[in-house]
Amino acid sequence: MKRFGRQEGFTLVEIIVVIAVIAILAAIMTPSIIKNIDDSKIARAKNDVQVLGAAIADFYKDTGKWPSDDDPSSGSSNYLYVLETSDGNTPGHSGTDTGGWVTWGATRRDTFENQLILNDPEGGGNPYPTSGEFRWKGPYINEIKSDPWGNKYYCNVIGLWKNGTGGYQATFVLSAGPDGVINTDVKQLISDSPTLGGDDIGFRVK
Repeated sequence: MKRFGRQEGFTLVEIIVVIAVIAILAAIMTPSIIKNIDDSKIARAKNDVQVLGAAIADFYKDTGKWPSDDDPSSGSSNYLYVLETSDGNTPGHSGTDTGGWVTWGATRRDTFENQLILNDPEGGGNPYPTSGEFRWKGPYINEIKSDPWGNKYYCNVIGLWKNGTGGYQATFVLSAGPDGVINTDVKQLISDSPTLGGDDIGFRVK
């Protein structure tokens, strides 16, 4: 009568060795994986701000004006400090705004969606003209999401008006970046060489 041989399992030592090898490989690979994820988020944010900047430029080409760019000194209420995405959390903000005319937390604000997708400035039911030589031909972008870290994108659109009157202020579409804090303040945008602060990621519109 034929007997089957006894089948032996892994020994405890073999299991420990396998677990140790897996742990070592994980320790080696994890930093590389995390870096690749971080790099991909930064790359996506750079692409997003360029796409938003291009949409604003297309808006200007069609309408002959920047989003809600009425001269604040004219007495009109149709001007804005900031555009922001409706999706996403409100990031922190370091630094001090000078004079209050560029502040990422300003009350005069609207969404990119209202201006570039819905043609409903400030949600007020007063759309830009859709006929004539200069008219709104949007939507200028299909979808606007939060940045890769879950925060809003911003654009200091008041700077577009400031440039138009001979003053100087750079205008950026920006993300607060990996640290979730907007480190760019007005003092960094009013200069001959405007720069973004900290790890902010931005695209210069004008």
